[in-house]
Amino acid sequence: MHDDAATLTPDQRRAELAAILALGVLRLHRRQHLDPPSLLEIDPESAQIGLDVPREQSVHGDRRVNTGENHREERE
Repeated sequence: MHDDAATLTPDQRRAELAAILALGVLRLHRRQHLDPPSLLEIDPESAQIGLDVPREQSVHGDRRVNTGENHREERE
């Protein structure tokens, strides 16, 4: 694959795109042949990150949720 996409000719761009799509198709076919339980296993590296676990407090500070009560108070 090329480092600078701006210098690619149209034929080179098509070849790059074809290579990317071919890799995606190969991955899809490999994945279809896996046992269902292996699809559900969490990669140990991903498990350490814990993106699906909510944090105690947002890095953006407190966030007020506009419920019906809050909305009425703001209008009064």
